[in-house]
Amino acid sequence: MNLAEVMAAAIVLATASGGSLQIWAASASASRTVEQRRELLVRLDGALLAAEARLRQPLFNPSGLDCALAAAAMAELLATAPGPEAVQRQIDAQAHGVWLRLQADPLPARQRWFDAAALGQCAPDAPGESAAPGEPGADPANVVNPEVLSDDRPSNPV
Repeated sequence: MNLAEVMAAAIVLATASGGSLQIWAASASASRTVEQRRELLVRLDGALLAAEARLRQPLFNPSGLDCALAAAAMAELLATAPGPEAVQRQIDAQAHGVWLRLQADPLPARQRWFDAAALGQCAPDAPGESAAPGEPGADPANVVNPEVLSDDRPSNPV
């Protein structure tokens, strides 16, 4: 082997090693990013489960209590509870419960509906009453679905 062949082999080896090292570093970085996102998702889900556990504790005597008052009390309890760091929390009290929305960048928001009657914080509605249309627990017969109104189905090709 002469000097030119040895130099060419050394250059090929160095180039291949450098490229391999860059690919390995990029793979390690992507793996670390995925692990950080997974840990953040676990924290968000843990915060939702902790909120549910907190709301399952009896706040007061539910017999005869209006669900709107119970929902307001639930929202107040969630607002005063500590949450995970770097997580934005949005609480929206509705007539029959509370929406809890958690957001941590760069992940999509996680949200959960907590129904006051389902958690035992108020007496269930009378049979004639129901949730407002569009609210969880609303009677599907009272909600207008725009897909049902238009009949764009093809005719039967029998």
